[in-house]
Amino acid sequence: MLCSLTAAAELPESTLPPDRKVSYFTDIAPLLQQNCVACHRKGDDEGGVMLESVDAMKTSDNDEVLLPSKPEESRLFVAATHGDDLEMPPAKNGVGAKNLTPQQLALLRRWIAQGAIDDTPKEDPSKNNWQPLPTSNRTSFAATMHPNRPLKAISFGNRVGLFLGDKMVTELRRPQTTADALPQSNRNSSPAQRDFVHAIDFDPHSNLIATAGYREVALWKYEPLQAVTLPSTPHNVIALATSARNHHIAVLTADHSVHVGTIGNQAFQWSGNSQLNVTDEKSIPKLALSPKANWAAIGHQQALHVLSADGVKSKLNTPAIITCCIATSENELVLGFQDGRIQVIGMAPQDTLTDPIKVSANPIQHLIATPTWLAIDNTGLVRSADQITGTWENFVKLPAPATDTSLSVDDNKLFVVLGGSKTGTLGSIDLTSKQFQELAVHDPAAQAIAANAKWQFDVGTKQSLALTAEKNQTASDAKAEQNSLDSLIKKTDDYVKQQETAKQALEKAQQADETALKTLQEKQALQNDVNQNRQTLTKQIAGLTTDDQAEQKATLQQQLAKLTSEADLAKQVKTAMDAQTKTASDLESKQKALKQAEGKVVLAKADRGRMEKRLSRFKELEQTLADQLAEEKARQSERQEQMTASQTAATQSRAATNRIAVVSTPGIKGQTHLASFSTTAEAITLWPGKQALPTIPLAGKLIELSQTETHLIGVLETSTAPNETQTELLAWKLQASPWQLAKRLGASQPNPLVDRVLCLAIDPSGKRLATGGGQPSREGELLIWNLETGQIETRIEQPHADTVLCLDFSPDGSRLATGSADGLVKVWEVASGALLQTFEGHTHHVTAIDWRVDQREISSAASDAIIKVWNLSTGKASRTITGLKAEVTSLRYLGIDNRIAITDGDGYVRIYRTDNGARELNTKPSSNYLYALETSQSGDRILAADSEGQAVEIDRKGKVLHRHELIDAPVASQ
Repeated sequence: MLCSLTAAAELPESTLPPDRKVSYFTDIAPLLQQNCVACHRKGDDEGGVMLESVDAMKTSDNDEVLLPSKPEESRLFVAATHGDDLEMPPAKNGVGAKNLTPQQLALLRRWIAQGAIDDTPKEDPSKNNWQPLPTSNRTSFAATMHPNRPLKAISFGNRVGLFLGDKMVTELRRPQTTADALPQSNRNSSPAQRDFVHAIDFDPHSNLIATAGYREVALWKYEPLQAVTLPSTPHNVIALATSARNHHIAVLTADHSVHVGTIGNQAFQWSGNSQLNVTDEKSIPKLALSPKANWAAIGHQQALHVLSADGVKSKLNTPAIITCCIATSENELVLGFQDGRIQVIGMAPQDTLTDPIKVSANPIQHLIATPTWLAIDNTGLVRSADQITGTWENFVKLPAPATDTSLSVDDNKLFVVLGGSKTGTLGSIDLTSKQFQELAVHDPAAQAIAANAKWQFDVGTKQSLALTAEKNQTASDAKAEQNSLDSLIKKTDDYVKQQETAKQALEKAQQADETALKTLQEKQALQNDVNQNRQTLTKQIAGLTTDDQAEQKATLQQQLAKLTSEADLAKQVKTAMDAQTKTASDLESKQKALKQAEGKVVLAKADRGRMEKRLSRFKELEQTLADQLAEEKARQSERQEQMTASQTAATQSRAATNRIAVVSTPGIKGQTHLASFSTTAEAITLWPGKQALPTIPLAGKLIELSQTETHLIGVLETSTAPNETQTELLAWKLQASPWQLAKRLGASQPNPLVDRVLCLAIDPSGKRLATGGGQPSREGELLIWNLETGQIETRIEQPHADTVLCLDFSPDGSRLATGSADGLVKVWEVASGALLQTFEGHTHHVTAIDWRVDQREISSAASDAIIKVWNLSTGKASRTITGLKAEVTSLRYLGIDNRIAITDGDGYVRIYRTDNGARELNTKPSSNYLYALETSQSGDRILAADSEGQAVEIDRKGKVLHRHELIDAPVASQ
């Protein structure tokens, strides 16, 4: 029936056109959202009614909320009209909800009458009208550090910058696709995410980076080099030459043929046989290619062979053994000789042969065509030619001979790899200042392996110490329990003796009571008998009244006189009764004493049973811990061997083999990388500066490395059989960013992510990713993904009553700790998704959480400006740190120590001990609100980032090491 809301007038449906179709999405949903959903939503479904969606209304636990085509029977409409004593919304609802107007009720009635059709548009993020974040908004919500590389990733609004040491090396940018389209200054790429990046993490195994955005996680794969097509050679390659600016290559193969081609083509443009006569395999011919690939020159011993594209061949005998050659133009070739001279060879038909020029007293190893000619001899002396006079003068002296060089025009530097006593050392010569600078001595890959091995050993040491402490405590507990048990056993023996004594005493008391009772009964029987005789005699005497009965009467009187008096009998009975009462009381006392003694024995035996079980558990735990400790010590011994071996290998390693190359990023002026081949692993190392990016694995050994302006060219050697090898010609183009967008979690429909991803973490194995988020004030979301497949492995239903703000995998990856806006900290089993522990103590949002490496402790921080240290064994807080004046935003343990670093809203970075709560650092590196914090694996460096997009790296004493901000570097164009 209709209520008072519509009693005064009919609902104005007549004002609606008869063919007016009421839309749920545009007409009804806004009404319910404004006036009903606040009290009838997921997580707060008052009365068991949810009104957030049509499906929720149709499937509500409360029957008949919405019956399509039946508005008068639908409780939604009846309650809205205040019918059947229902009043929705209530007058005092506290959320500002108002009664629906007659016009709104008319719309609701017609919508239900028309079948309650749900016309909500299906979700399609590509159709969203995404707007870019203001370029000025560069709030840094997230920062992370690579575990064993000096590599950092920091968010700036929706952008992510990567820093190597003190240098920004790249920005993560996704291809500009229709789905990602955002108004950008660059038409080819977009920022890392559409929305603020709230979380970032590295996978050290694959160097993958995960970034969190709105309903999405982007996975960035480390692919700095893009393979480019090159033709294959019929024989092994023994020499390589390139034409830097024109992308031409030339190779000399084992059959002494020269093949010339262009990068990107599958076939060589021309080939020819040099007719070399190589008798010494260790004497490798020198190869040069003209800029336009019209000719190639091969220098070997004292002979120069020239082959041209038109098939013309020529040979020239040289005055000395050729040690190097370089094509400086289409018409000029320069040779370096073993006797320290150089010779310019004109390649035009009309050119005449010039005389050699003395440059050095030692063999010339390298010639470099810079604006000023450079020649390097085998002692490391670098000489330059005066542009005016043509005379040669000393330029710089290298600390050792150079085995290879590569020129960076953009940097105006000549990079070198040294030999001799400095074998494998990388350095550079500043061509302006004429100064040599050493860049790296040891292989960063070997150093990373050594650093990781040391970390594993340090963690093992911490784990061993924790196991030892736990084992010792368990042994102490077992000893105390054994002492208590021994004492109880002695007491139990005493109780048993007391029980036996009480039993004997009871038996005596029972005998005494039986005797006393028998005596009483006898006395009472005697009393009855005597009194009965007395009555009988008295009656008989009373009946003898005649004289002839006098004698009989006298006899009876004599008998009566002989009877014991009633007083004596009563006294005897009383005496017996008193005695029996005493024995009965004594018997009761002895029964109680026996019962107490028996109770003590029963309780002692029960306590003994419990103690024996506890002792057994302690001993089992002690044995388990002893076994674990033995296993850990065995593993630790292996770790120590690995650490020692890796440290030795790192110390003995060299930064590069004897080949290097400089390559530029296509379309990005000034972005160059030095490329070298690792001496530790079969991999290429890229150096954007003094420090290296992670290595790029190869399938063999790189025996030649060269470059064009934008490509690396290499000759890869692999073993095919014992003492047999084959070579492969490879080419790569340097990507605009070393990290490429590989996968988007949440891109599929329906999207399993309900809102912003506020936190994420990659597990220690690199196989899983956990994401946290949810719908504010409704429920949290916790998902565990398979990184390889991009599919959800585990969905933990209703993990928290509010959004999940922070999470962290345990060091062994078996557990996951989460913190939420509901103020709770929880620990989950990763394999099953089962809840293991819940910690209560915070009074506000839990914003940060981290594990100690020995997995015995976690620390959490919250908006209540409190830090809690939780003991996982007891399930209780072992320490609470207070006194902070602003909410804590981030928290991390420092290496293996019992120390945590925190950031908070007042711009301070602080370090606290978790064992005693002492503060060891209180520094303010920023005047802004600090959101993000990360620590290096060893805990010697701390990275903090603030609300204005400023990041600072400090040491444990608070000394500023680096400051970072996003640099709007030019982005490669296509």
